[in-house]
Amino acid sequence: MPRAVSWSLRWQILAAMLVALAATLLLYSALAGNLLLATLDRDLAARLELVASLAEKELPLERMRAYAPGDETLDVYRQDASRFAAFAVGHGLDRLTLVSRQGRVHLDSHFVRPGGVLPAVWLPGDLPGRQLTRLHRDRAGAWQKSLWLPTGQDRWLRLAAGSEMLAVIDRMSQRRLWMLSLGLALALALSWGLTVLLGRRLTRLTRAFRALQEGEAGVRVTLPGRDEVAFLGRAFNDMAAELETKTRRERLQYERRVNELKVLSAGVAHEIRNPLAAISSLVDFLARKVEAGSTPEALDLVQKIRGEINRLDRIVSEILAYARQPRLLLAPLDAAALQAEVRALDPACRISVADELPPASADHAGLLAVLRNLVTNAREAAGPGGEVALSLGADAEGIRLEVTDNGPGVPPDQAEKIFQPFFSGKPQGTGLGLAIARNIMEAHGGRLELAPSSRGARFVAVLPFLQEV
Repeated sequence: MPRAVSWSLRWQILAAMLVALAATLLLYSALAGNLLLATLDRDLAARLELVASLAEKELPLERMRAYAPGDETLDVYRQDASRFAAFAVGHGLDRLTLVSRQGRVHLDSHFVRPGGVLPAVWLPGDLPGRQLTRLHRDRAGAWQKSLWLPTGQDRWLRLAAGSEMLAVIDRMSQRRLWMLSLGLALALALSWGLTVLLGRRLTRLTRAFRALQEGEAGVRVTLPGRDEVAFLGRAFNDMAAELETKTRRERLQYERRVNELKVLSAGVAHEIRNPLAAISSLVDFLARKVEAGSTPEALDLVQKIRGEINRLDRIVSEILAYARQPRLLLAPLDAAALQAEVRALDPACRISVADELPPASADHAGLLAVLRNLVTNAREAAGPGGEVALSLGADAEGIRLEVTDNGPGVPPDQAEKIFQPFFSGKPQGTGLGLAIARNIMEAHGGRLELAPSSRGARFVAVLPFLQEV
């Protein structure tokens, strides 16, 4: 039997909440990251603008842009190159380069010789004024931000932001990763808590539905709150109350019809029994006359009449037995006596009795009538060579008597009708045997029911433990 709320449902709820929270966190992280990068981009641009202004004041750019291949041997070049590199380091630049529009280096903080080619970078072209690149990653994945400062004569001073300037971006990325991880962990904890809370409420509601389905009376569920689950709980309570009222009304109507049927059956049986007794006496008188010297055909006819009279008398007796409320003579249950009488009724019946049975009381004749009916029906269904078994044991409800056979079983369309009076699947049956047997068990405070079986039929009679003698 499945659990009240399966784990699959809880995992589905958890997954849905996690997806929603994770998507929200990722979207927030992306938006926040973009806003921070835009802010850092503006800050870096301002810093590079400031450094560029200092470079225009502190560096002899007019002389530096005149250096050409071969000037690297000059003392003044070496002095300017050292001053160039020191300025770059001192102001937190990754690289400082004085370059022509064609990409030819005049002076470089990494000491590229005049006339050398600057590694592949974007060149500003003919656009006037200072130009800034956007904050971006290069092919190696490192952050880059550059300012191109025109110095005249198609010469540009390139200022590339250094690692000190860009370190804040990596720290920000790490913090954002930690915050995202922490957010996901909190989302997981929150989702799990909400899932457990919702799962418990759904479990209570499902158990209530199952108890109501199994016929338990007075089932109610308490789910405080004003959400949809609480609404389902209140709707369930209203439905259970309405169902109990309807069931009680139908039960009363059924009992009234059954009582009316019993009264009618008893009256009809009495009316039939009186003329039947007269017919039986007349047949006995006729039989004595016939036996004096009649033909075999006449004797056979008399015997047939007697058989039909006996059958009618049996039917009348069963009707009266059904109509009367069983009168119980309670005594301690004698399992050995029941076992002996059932074996005498059907020697081929396989009987098993638990080693120890809790004490119980029962009407011996009534309980024997129940077993006689069940064992006889089982033998007729299984046939002479079939298997019929009787087991006596105990469970939490009381003494359990089970009669099984390997016959064709009860058709599904008859399973709900076999205990109804005057319903029979046999051509010559009265349809009262199982109805009488159920009356006897209910008079004991127990029950008789058709239980599911993989083959044949299985009838279970339960006798309560506590019976007053």
